Amino acid sequence: MTMEAATRPYPSQIDCAWLASDAAGHLAMLVTGGEGPIPALALEVARPSVTDLEDLVDALEICSEVAFVVDVTNPDSFADLARRGVFVFDWTASLGAYELVARPKTPRSVGDLPPILTRAIMGLEVAGRFSDAAALDPRSCWRDLRL
Repeated sequence: MTMEAATRPYPSQIDCAWLASDAAGHLAMLVTGGEGPIPALALEVARPSVTDLEDLVDALEICSEVAFVVDVTNPDSFADLARRGVFVFDWTASLGAYELVARPKTPRSVGDLPPILTRAIMGLEVAGRFSDAAALDPRSCWRDLRL
């Protein structure tokens, strides 16, 4: 018998974000727009809340310049995250995927994170590299997604 970890409910209609890492050990923040799927792992009670992660990442030291990949209406929050060395993906319903919006010119690695953020990404690794991805479909990476 396996026990599942307790999870928080999906933050419906709340624009929040969750973290993942890639095969190169780089980080991505995936912004839900209040409706993008979130892996159940990211909602575990033992992890930082997805509603708090953007503030935790914003508290990291600025370490990079930013390159925007697509035009967005309100680029400031995306730029703030990417300046911290994090790839930023935004949920795009028409694609059914998280679209790469901004990339850091100097990506931050998992080893540079404080323990609270390391805990947030455990088990949320993707096989490829964020630097090679135009979009990320969470259904191809995780089985247990919450909407």
